[in-house]
Amino acid sequence: MVIRKEIRFRDQHETPYGIAYLNKFIEQEPTQPLHRILETIFEEHDRLTSIQAYYELANQNLLSEIEKLFKPTQLRSGYTEKNVRILLELWNTYLFNSDLKKILTTDDFLTNILKEAREKVNHDIAKTRAKKLEFDRLNE
Repeated sequence: MVIRKEIRFRDQHETPYGIAYLNKFIEQEPTQPLHRILETIFEEHDRLTSIQAYYELANQNLLSEIEKLFKPTQLRSGYTEKNVRILLELWNTYLFNSDLKKILTTDDFLTNILKEAREKVNHDIAKTRAKKLEFDRLNE
């Protein structure tokens, strides 16, 4: 069955699409009938639309995976911030009640207790990092 349609295009100087776009294909394939050239353009458009849909889906899947990986880090940093704020409040209260007049920085003096605390925290961080690396290795 053949269907005839009349198509009117704007002047090629008004838009790069329409007749100007069609003329590029006609120049490339001068022996092809116009209906075949239009079918080729429609097929290419359909394929590109499918590819675009595929990339959009892949993008959503990638974003979902990144969110899964980022969420635990975000939660842990929230706990860290909360704990630091609590410690700041406690130290503020301690310093107020102690009536101290001068600060002694860790550059000036580092107590054995603080050294032990740093070592413990560094050990805990290394242990957590090793667990994560092992988890990642097993899930590859």
